[in-house]
Amino acid sequence: MCKKCKEIRKKKQHKFFNRIKIGTGLLAGGVLGMLFAPKKGREVRSYLTSSEFKGRLKRARSRAEDAKEYVQEKAFVAKNRFQRFWGAVRKRFGI
Repeated sequence: MCKKCKEIRKKKQHKFFNRIKIGTGLLAGGVLGMLFAPKKGREVRSYLTSSEFKGRLKRARSRAEDAKEYVQEKAFVAKNRFQRFWGAVRKRFGI
């Protein structure tokens, strides 16, 4: 077998074993998740349709929106400050 063929074969084996590792990890995670789940599926489904969950979800969405606005505001301020700084640098050094 030539050197190039060996390299190609090695790459294919590497890809295959990586896929096996990912599949094994997903399977193990699913099994462990089922074994150590804190509640039964019926209880979880009833909670997801309850008004308590919907209220929490609404509050979480509101907080996420507030956080988004806060970050956008801070980014806008930082951008303006950097532009003023860069303008001063360009003016000072004649760039």
